[in-house]
Amino acid sequence: MNKKRMTFRTLFALAFGLLCSCSSNNSDVLDNGSNSNGSASGDSDKGVVFNFTAEDFGADKEVATRGIQSAVKSKVVDLGNGIEAVVEAEKEQVTKAQATRAISNSNYTIYAFQSGVLKASIKGKFSGGRFTAASGSQSYMILDAGNYDFVAHNDDVSYSGGKFVSSKPETAMMATQTETIGTGRKQTVSFAMKRLGARFKVKFQTWAPFNGTTSFSVVSKTGTTKPSKVYYDPATKAYTYDNASYSASSTLNGQVESGMQTDYTWTGTANTYAYTYPGATPSDLNVKINSGSLYEKNLSNVSIPLSFSSAITFAAGDSYIFKVKLYYKKTYLFSDGTTGTLLANITKSPVAIVVDESRGLAIALKSAGNGANYTWNELPRAQKTAYIYANNNTGLGQAINQYTGSSQTWDLSKSLGSASEKVVKGDAQSLYPAFYAAGHYTSAVAGKKWFLPSVGEWKLALTSLSNQNESVVTNAMGKTYNWTYSIVRAAFTQAGGTPLDTWYWTSDEQRNPGIANAWTVTAGSGGFNFGSASKGKKTSNNSFTGTQVRAFITYK
Repeated sequence: MNKKRMTFRTLFALAFGLLCSCSSNNSDVLDNGSNSNGSASGDSDKGVVFNFTAEDFGADKEVATRGIQSAVKSKVVDLGNGIEAVVEAEKEQVTKAQATRAISNSNYTIYAFQSGVLKASIKGKFSGGRFTAASGSQSYMILDAGNYDFVAHNDDVSYSGGKFVSSKPETAMMATQTETIGTGRKQTVSFAMKRLGARFKVKFQTWAPFNGTTSFSVVSKTGTTKPSKVYYDPATKAYTYDNASYSASSTLNGQVESGMQTDYTWTGTANTYAYTYPGATPSDLNVKINSGSLYEKNLSNVSIPLSFSSAITFAAGDSYIFKVKLYYKKTYLFSDGTTGTLLANITKSPVAIVVDESRGLAIALKSAGNGANYTWNELPRAQKTAYIYANNNTGLGQAINQYTGSSQTWDLSKSLGSASEKVVKGDAQSLYPAFYAAGHYTSAVAGKKWFLPSVGEWKLALTSLSNQNESVVTNAMGKTYNWTYSIVRAAFTQAGGTPLDTWYWTSDEQRNPGIANAWTVTAGSGGFNFGSASKGKKTSNNSFTGTQVRAFITYK
């Protein structure tokens, strides 16, 4: 009896050992749920299951600057046609919570590699982070214990010749994950699907609207290329790229721009993104404007390099906006007493626009008192200056050729009237509010004094701002002179100033009965002209509120 029991136990042990030996000899590669090592069949509690999240492109973020002086990664370019450009760029910085989301319903393939050798693969869909295998397959893998490199990708990546490859930077997504698979029950491998490509778009900012439909393209500079294909080798875990020339066209229509903003800017953004692979650099690209005009300057075939003061290299998932700011090229006076264009003096503070270089004459960027109104004189019923002109064509003809604002503001000998009124007007706040406001304009220039301009000095400024010859202004009373207001406004607003858009005092008086008026300038969108206004209070019961003051300065 005992002998029979021992024989049975021996036979059972031999049979069990043979069974185990047979089940451990198969190490074939599996595909899409076939049986053996890596099988997707069997009990899901004993397999490797998967979940997914997706990290999308970083959302667009424009440069946050406090004026051009603090522009991030900016580069100044002189376009050579009366326009300067500064190019700015910034990659968005997003939190994980912002960037990560459950993956959308799409087709994906998962691979398991061990020491660079493919052991298993399955296909399916992910919806809400949950993987559902393709028909006829299971949603898990059965793998021997050990270390594995897992790769997952969407349909815009393929596996061929031992490498993963994609030529679709706009849509390709992939993730890799290294895990140690044990002998226990179910394990989960988590993928964070990431974009293989990078994207960017171009945004223009100007201080006047584009004229007509403006189209542009982003093209590679001559002799440069960009990565056109990405390869991933699971054996080396390295990415490599093929290069090709770059071209991504887009259009900007002036009719659909955002319009004038509170800071007097216009913006227009490309209607599509352009895409590339990591390793490409914006410095290899040009923004080529194909058509359109701005500031009365032709922009056709103008190229703007996407060059920056510090290097930018695209990385996977990057999203950029390249902001191209186009400035009207004008000469400015800066607080240190130097002159030049805005972008050539990007670290300096502009205070005035130069309107006559030979005379060293400049007009303040803003009105005195933030646009407050001032009376010319609080006791107007007598001649107060040495310069007074008849209220007719002859008088205007005389006034437009005299440049006496500084002497009338600061020269005591040019002050007339009673003994109490013979004062330096630039320091007489109560008697001569307009002169005082001009003389004490807040933007200081070392060693120089601001003043209330004469009719002649206003003529120099108005013709210079409108790019007209001085001779255009004649002695015709009541005449309105037309100009391209958009460029006049741009000259002020692009430098942080306020445009001309109302009445302004001159320092010259007008000979009328009672001598109650002074010459004025009206300047705005409708053009400019010379007129007059009451210098100040007529009676105690009838007061004039005054007009604005725009200070001038002689910097030479």
